[in-house]
Amino acid sequence: MKRLIVVFFIFALIGYYAPIADSADFPTKPINVYIGMAPGGATDVAVRVIVAEANKHLEHPLVVVNKPGGGGAIATDLVAKSKPDGYNLNWTTLGTVIQTIVDPNNPFKMKDLTPISRAYQMPMMIGVKSDSNYKTLKDLVKAATEKPGTLPAGTPGVKSIWHFGMEIFSKEAGIKLRHLPLKSDAEIITNVLGGHVDVGFIGAGAVGEHIKAGTLRGLAITSGQRASGMPQVPTLSEQGYPKAGVVTWGAIQGPAGLPGDVVEKIGAAFEKALRSSQVTKALETQGLDPWFMGPKDLKAFVAAEEKRMLEAAQSAQLIGR
Repeated sequence: MKRLIVVFFIFALIGYYAPIADSADFPTKPINVYIGMAPGGATDVAVRVIVAEANKHLEHPLVVVNKPGGGGAIATDLVAKSKPDGYNLNWTTLGTVIQTIVDPNNPFKMKDLTPISRAYQMPMMIGVKSDSNYKTLKDLVKAATEKPGTLPAGTPGVKSIWHFGMEIFSKEAGIKLRHLPLKSDAEIITNVLGGHVDVGFIGAGAVGEHIKAGTLRGLAITSGQRASGMPQVPTLSEQGYPKAGVVTWGAIQGPAGLPGDVVEKIGAAFEKALRSSQVTKALETQGLDPWFMGPKDLKAFVAAEEKRMLEAAQSAQLIGR
């Protein structure tokens, strides 16, 4: 009996320390990076560019796996419930954070993920038709103040990232807009140009050519600094709204409990990838600003984003609707 107990104890120790030993040799096989959307979109293209460069710095490759459905929840939930060994990772965005807030039945929480690194951000532009009476953001705020709830504003859908951006800006500016949920940035631009929507809250990556052509006028950009592709568009901070800026972002995360050395190896590969001028150029072509953030900073950043989005959802009564 004593021998059996000793043998059991030894095997228990081996089982306990095996993950640690394994993680020291990580990776020993390909690593899945799940994206919760179909191939071909801006996020998918950006991730593939970054992954291709990051693979130059790993012994085994990262493999992008598209798993659309549930607004990205299926892919994220799969990773959140997977073994924390580093072989199943997830590409998350601000939309992932919002999903955990607005849907009480969402199968995962952000605490179920281990932050590894953030790769980029994309601001929103508040834009109007070039011949609009709203020449500045001040004009827009003045009109919305005088006629609360009547000025039509387009975003790509209820509870979308830019809908949250609209709500956060509106609260800070003390105005009420009439929300018109549309299907995409492209549809918002079409409706703004057609005069059906007074103002659009649009991803900056979708408006560059229209700004250059002079068909759209940017009233504000939501990043902390002016966008390199449209330097004439002032930031919200410059115009007195420093807390209203909302940007979407892309980050790689794994399941909770991911070993520190695994996080370090993957994060280091991504940091090196984002230093590549080829990657920088490819991201900027998609309207994305390269913006690396390590695991510690990313954890604090995501926590702050959760707090902001929860406050916005409660204020606009978007939870569970």
